[in-house]
Amino acid sequence: ASTQKTPFSVTCTYDPRMGFKQHISKAPAAEQFTLDFAQTFDQTKANLAAAQNRMNRELHGSTVPAYAVSDKVWLSTEHLKL
Repeated sequence: ASTQKTPFSVTCTYDPRMGFKQHISKAPAAEQFTLDFAQTFDQTKANLAAAQNRMNRELHGSTVPAYAVSDKVWLSTEHLKL
């Protein structure tokens, strides 16, 4: 990110503690929630990495044609008031 900070860090002025250590719980729903949250977190990280790769490919994949003096090119008058 260009800010080098998370949105949470910017708005709350601190980073939350993030840990996925398994603690023994008497509520099975809490354990399932922890597992689901960890899976969602991992999937989100993977999706962000894939999006970043796509953006880099699009940015660096398109090349601007090199024109030289006296090259003939087609011009559009679509945005010109003639």
